[in-house]
Amino acid sequence: LLVEDDERVRRVSVTALKRHGYSVMEARTAEAALATFREEVHAIDAVVTDIVLPRMNGAQLARELRSIRPELPILFVSGFTENAFTRAGDVQPGIDLLEKPFAPEALVRRVRSMLDRRTWGDGSGGV
Repeated sequence: LLVEDDERVRRVSVTALKRHGYSVMEARTAEAALATFREEVHAIDAVVTDIVLPRMNGAQLARELRSIRPELPILFVSGFTENAFTRAGDVQPGIDLLEKPFAPEALVRRVRSMLDRRTWGDGSGGV
């Protein structure tokens, strides 16, 4: 599940992931992502979400998703530096950070790395 409110970033990210064989569900907002996740909870192997989203931010979304599936791999995408973000306390075990701007291939590598580390799921490779 890819959550990004910037149309251009979302389109490039979805295209890169699909090009590498991933099934991708998209959401523009955290609220839409949460609704999709609740409907497709067992079909989603990982979540990629921007931190800065309208109304509910990515960290709040991650907490909601993890209340449903605590082991869910999550990749935050943000313009924040990793040190500032880590100090803010939003990075938890199983949550990675990819700083913007990023190359589409970097996103694909990070998602693959997250999925390779998981200890659950059916291996279907859905994002």
